Amino acid sequence: MSKLFIPADILDKMVCLNCSLYLSVFPIHTKNDSSGAVCGRCPITDKSKYIRDEAYETISQYLLFPCRHTANGCHENLTPNKLSEHEISCKFRKFDCPSVGFSECTWQGPRNEMLPHFEVKHPDLLLKNDSFELRFNDTLVQKFLLCKDDRLFLVKKEVESHKRVFICSVEHLRSEEEDQQFHYFLKVLGCERTYMYTSNEKSSEWDDPTSLTSDFLKEKLGEQQFYIVTVEIVAHNKNEKVLTQLAKVSEPKNNEKIDWEKISNLKCPICSLYMLPPIFECKTGHSFCDDCSAKEKKCPICRDPMDRVQNFTIEAVVKCMTYPCRYRRYGCQFANKALSMAEHEKFCEFSPYNCPMKATLGCQWTSCNTGIYEHIEENHLDLVLKAEKVDIPFSRNELNEKIYLIKFSKLAFKFVYKYENEKFHWEIQHVNPAATKETCRFEVDIIDLSGNKRRCFLSGIVTVPAEEHFLDPTKYVMVTFEQIQSFITDKVSFRIRIVKG
Repeated sequence: MSKLFIPADILDKMVCLNCSLYLSVFPIHTKNDSSGAVCGRCPITDKSKYIRDEAYETISQYLLFPCRHTANGCHENLTPNKLSEHEISCKFRKFDCPSVGFSECTWQGPRNEMLPHFEVKHPDLLLKNDSFELRFNDTLVQKFLLCKDDRLFLVKKEVESHKRVFICSVEHLRSEEEDQQFHYFLKVLGCERTYMYTSNEKSSEWDDPTSLTSDFLKEKLGEQQFYIVTVEIVAHNKNEKVLTQLAKVSEPKNNEKIDWEKISNLKCPICSLYMLPPIFECKTGHSFCDDCSAKEKKCPICRDPMDRVQNFTIEAVVKCMTYPCRYRRYGCQFANKALSMAEHEKFCEFSPYNCPMKATLGCQWTSCNTGIYEHIEENHLDLVLKAEKVDIPFSRNELNEKIYLIKFSKLAFKFVYKYENEKFHWEIQHVNPAATKETCRFEVDIIDLSGNKRRCFLSGIVTVPAEEHFLDPTKYVMVTFEQIQSFITDKVSFRIRIVKG
């Protein structure tokens, strides 16, 4: 289809409620009160007040919009799928001084003038030796400028002293001539420069931060007055995969058993997924899937109360229809009647899942179906148990918690050990939700270090993935200090095994 220019009088009406720029960056969300729409540049804080305007996106993808930097001299007109990327690296883009917010600087200028500005006005915010000090005493936000091989990066440092959390993110200030992709990782040294911790590799975008707690760094590097954080920038080729990216698959073929025209009318207005029984409706009669109707108090279409009245009429119709799997876009070709889909989707091998170390290390890697083993090997190899026998330092009055990863029979597991209040806990979870259909048990064989050859043997069930641990006593095993006191010296030793069945 040929690309179409938009008449100026129409273009003036196609602007975002928040930023007043053109509605040219997707997704586009329309307010429920029909007062206007918000472009993809602006975050949506209250999704209940907006509805994704897919009809607008479908039509406007063929329209040519001017670059947001037109007033600065850019004359490019592009379709939305190209415009977002262009605006980020446009040579006419003007930047506010990154120190805005914690200084009185009012400088604004192009990318190539930013480094000279920092050298004159903010030399203390230039990252010398690519490093800065980290202390948890005060809450602060700072932005540093890092120049690496004539490329510019903004490094954002945040410290929340009350939570004892450090957050760092990096943005590559790209130019139009640059097509190289970059990632970053952090090296953290203690002030005595004795030990070093290296974080996971992340994308050089603001939305991919690294988060570390003071307790975590204390465990890794010991008690320190302050830390030295070094930002390492690494180049990636276009063809190399980004760790946070979902596994790419080709567009699946249409299944001939599915009446695509009919089921197109069965998409939930909120999540845009096909509605499976049970289906609920609002007071006016708009239908929604079970999950969305439970979350919303009011209908996002008419604003009437979401009464959670089950729509038995439409359920009777859809029960005889063939549905595709909700993970079809990730490669699943399974299709079946409505009543069978919920069970399939629960264990679908194409369902996306997060890195098992997301809650602990802040790792943002996501995948579906493949890639978890390679990711673990590349990023968390130090946490993988190489043998069944585990030795952990022990002090009766100190809390101790360890997390490991285990690979067994082409499956990955997260193993958590915890000593607290004179109780020892062990729990093992599946990493991939789809693997939970494989019934597995784990065994803990506590070693008697006294040499008396006594034995304490425990057995538990491997559970579904979860970020929290030791909440449900039925999902972990536990012994008290008194029960195994004679087994322990200055360490506790045990063998951990996973068995099928």
